[in-house]
Amino acid sequence: FSDCNAGTLDPYFAEIGKILNAPDLKDSIVRLGWEANGTTYAWSIRSDVQGYKACFRRLVGLLRKEVPGLQIEWSMRRDNGASVGAHLLYPGDDVVNIVGTTGYDRYPALNTQAQWDAEYKASKQGGPKGIGTWLDFAKSKKKKFAVSEWAVSHNYKDSKSLDNPFFIEKMYNFFKTNAVHLSYEAYYNCD
Repeated sequence: FSDCNAGTLDPYFAEIGKILNAPDLKDSIVRLGWEANGTTYAWSIRSDVQGYKACFRRLVGLLRKEVPGLQIEWSMRRDNGASVGAHLLYPGDDVVNIVGTTGYDRYPALNTQAQWDAEYKASKQGGPKGIGTWLDFAKSKKKKFAVSEWAVSHNYKDSKSLDNPFFIEKMYNFFKTNAVHLSYEAYYNCD
């Protein structure tokens, strides 16, 4: 984030903005620094909350200088690995159009109504974790909500994570019930 905030990335993001200014790309949604509250990316926040927020804001400014109406998604992992709750990572209403999260059927796999209900309402470090608490967070910011990655994940490092019709039905019903708040959803195929 120090490189970003020092302007090192400016030429790259100015160029990305110019590319996105093409007529057929102006309605793109940019998931800038997706899952930054994870721990495995170069752009993972960990404990540099202010550096992250400043960088996010800077990069949005560079992109929107080229494409003023560009849609920016602030897309966090469902489970937070940063040093503070996800709600404290939010970079600001003026630089976010869509609040997004992921929704894979793992950690934990959701195979029963009791598991779904518990995870749906879950929070972590005072911020959203479950899909219901993420939706509530988006609504509190008056933003559309996206589940930008979701899927069943057959036995992905979790023997209880299997082909799961229950999970698919719950996600379908969630999308249908909350369609007015939803920007989009994207199902991922997982090996």
